[in-house]
Amino acid sequence: MPAFFDQRINALLDAADPAMSARRLLDLRRRITSGLKLLVYEVGSTAEVGVIFETLNDRGRSLTTLEKTKNYLLYLASQLPDERGHKLSDRINERWSGIFKNLADLPPDSEDRLLRAHWLATQNADRRTWTGVEAIKKKFPRAKYVPSSQRLESVGTAPIVNTDAVWQDLFDHVTDYVDSLWQCSEFLADLEDLNAKYEIWSSDPVVTGRVRRHSQALARSGVVAQFLPLLFASRLAHAKDGAAYASIVEACEVFSARVFAICTRRAGAGQVALAGAANRLFRGAITADEAIIEITKLTWEYAPDDLVRSNFQPSVNWYVRSSHKYVLYEYELSRGKSAGVLDPFTTFTQAFQKTTEHVLPQTPAAGSQWLVTFKDPAERAQLTDCLGNLVLTMDNSSYGRKEFSSKRGTPVQVSPPCYYGAALLSEREIANSDKWTPQSVRDRLAELEGWALTRWPATGPVAAPVAVDTDVEDDDDDD
Repeated sequence: MPAFFDQRINALLDAADPAMSARRLLDLRRRITSGLKLLVYEVGSTAEVGVIFETLNDRGRSLTTLEKTKNYLLYLASQLPDERGHKLSDRINERWSGIFKNLADLPPDSEDRLLRAHWLATQNADRRTWTGVEAIKKKFPRAKYVPSSQRLESVGTAPIVNTDAVWQDLFDHVTDYVDSLWQCSEFLADLEDLNAKYEIWSSDPVVTGRVRRHSQALARSGVVAQFLPLLFASRLAHAKDGAAYASIVEACEVFSARVFAICTRRAGAGQVALAGAANRLFRGAITADEAIIEITKLTWEYAPDDLVRSNFQPSVNWYVRSSHKYVLYEYELSRGKSAGVLDPFTTFTQAFQKTTEHVLPQTPAAGSQWLVTFKDPAERAQLTDCLGNLVLTMDNSSYGRKEFSSKRGTPVQVSPPCYYGAALLSEREIANSDKWTPQSVRDRLAELEGWALTRWPATGPVAAPVAVDTDVEDDDDDD
């Protein structure tokens, strides 16, 4: 907002000489201090604030769905004639204050992600029923809670038989809705916080460690939104069972790694089934263990071992997949470094090109040994971008198109940078090879394949058919 006024004042003084600029500024001060008039309207109840703001704000920025939801619920609360109206209004305002605080540092789309995932988990797993504030109005219909005398039109509306019972339902149901939505905003904030404390399970450091570790890995996978209903449902229905939540997060990360990062299924794959499991978990129709079984079965349906293996073939170009960073980062972690010691994942994703090293250069220099070792042009082109030839590095600019012996360096070498002296264990592993050949690439690719199947295990029928995406849903982009 200050920038807006700065721009307007600068425009006012643009091309004016000093004397004219001074006169314009003095005139502006006079208009503000003496000419500006404010219309004061005293609001009788806090429940009216949102409705009034929504009415008067039509010439400002559009209200978000979260704001419209709050305003509608405040409107309903204002219809309660006794102390329940004030209590409900205060509860809504208090919870929304907490929600805005929890979402303050999160990505811009967090409000919509929260509302949608909460709806799927607690109200209806059918994504088509979530239509924004209209879905809230259908859940809490004005025709049910507002006496006909307070509506513009009452034709065709059934009269309220037991007014007090209906009003108590309104109080109870809205309270439940805003309480659980506020809780889910805290859960979402925890997922976005790499160092979330999870105080409810603080007495068990093993559990909190598992939750934090798997939550961080899920975030690195790049696909989180479609698992939110399950994660919300688990914490709402089994608030004190941290072990169950950790296992559900782990199952979701395995799904994300195999289905999206490795097998590159379309965005939204499995979303319908996952939302259904979330809703049943919240309602108590299935246990946490049964939910995990459903996730595991779904993982196998979309990404059985054979399909995972097929993505670790020399013909698969991993360099064009952004997910190669995630897979290689998890591999680096598995070599012995903890996420607290290794540079943050964003270090490698933000500097995308310079933090992925091609051991065999993409364009070997003319006359180099590379062209002798990889003499078949077709084979060389195929192996260059396969995962076995890629390794994370802090900065590949020092390696360039050097021969392998120069990239490898020596155990005592400090400068120029070399694999032997690299900060990352994956690079130092490659330095253990005295040469880099087509077979070296294939061997490392096979090693990565075996590691991936162990890191993200799934079980299923011995001869499972390759899954076909049949979900009736749009391809939703994730965070």
